[in-house]
Amino acid sequence: MSFRNERGPKPDMRTATILLAQAENVEKQVRDLQKIALPAHQQHTQWLYERMESLEIQPSQDQQIELTIRQGKHAIDEQLSKHSEIALRQAVYVNIFIKIISSQLAP
Repeated sequence: MSFRNERGPKPDMRTATILLAQAENVEKQVRDLQKIALPAHQQHTQWLYERMESLEIQPSQDQQIELTIRQGKHAIDEQLSKHSEIALRQAVYVNIFIKIISSQLAP
């Protein structure tokens, strides 16, 4: 599903602002967790945006990924990386979606 032509109820600006702040917070937490420098993080975020725009990455499919917990340092590190990437994709999607909705709400 393309986020370019979303249908349904539009959030008000207060809700949009809250969602955008949460998405930005998740992006920062993922960047801090992965110890990625800001320029590299911005480049990766842009890459995600482009993949979402071309529909190569569809954030709605992230819900189908089972988030399981396994024991052992290697397994935990692997899961942390996978789960943080999913969180980042969702944050980027929210950011894009809110910006589109905000532009539609603007007079």
